[in-house]
Amino acid sequence: MDELTARLEALFRYYAADHDPHESFAALGRLVAEFRREVRLLIAEYGQTAVDKALEEMPDAARPSVSLH
Repeated sequence: MDELTARLEALFRYYAADHDPHESFAALGRLVAEFRREVRLLIAEYGQTAVDKALEEMPDAARPSVSLH
């Protein structure tokens, strides 16, 4: 696993753990905005192609089945 994949996995884990299914829509919107900002930073650092490739290579277990929208 490379650094980008590890960072993406950590990002997914962090935001999935912070997600409360009973929280308000506004709170969920802030969480989604933060997640998107973090992903944009990774794209700026590594490039869209590298991020797409790392996401494709991540095992399904690393991506929690939680909807953030």
